Amino acid sequence: MRNRHPPLSQSAVRQGPGLDDWLAAGHGLALPLGGRRNVAQGAANAILLPQVMAYNLPASRARLCDIGEECLHALARDALGSNANCVTNPRSVTEADAKAI
Repeated sequence: MRNRHPPLSQSAVRQGPGLDDWLAAGHGLALPLGGRRNVAQGAANAILLPQVMAYNLPASRARLCDIGEECLHALARDALGSNANCVTNPRSVTEADAKAI
């Protein structure tokens, strides 16, 4: 039977529980943002994610770098697959672009 979960998904499942601590502020701030401004939870998290990651960077730099280096190639490759949302992006996205982003 074919594995239904690509390696990146498996990695996300293994890494996911450990990531919650450095994203906790994002989730914590997204909830009232959604409630006060009628912003969907996913959109609120996306809006806050860059600022929360920058805020937490001094405490989690090594961990973020390890995760990024470990799966950057797979992330870029999987993001450009046939079922990827990148194909509908307003600008064309190459594998090099995906890695840079």
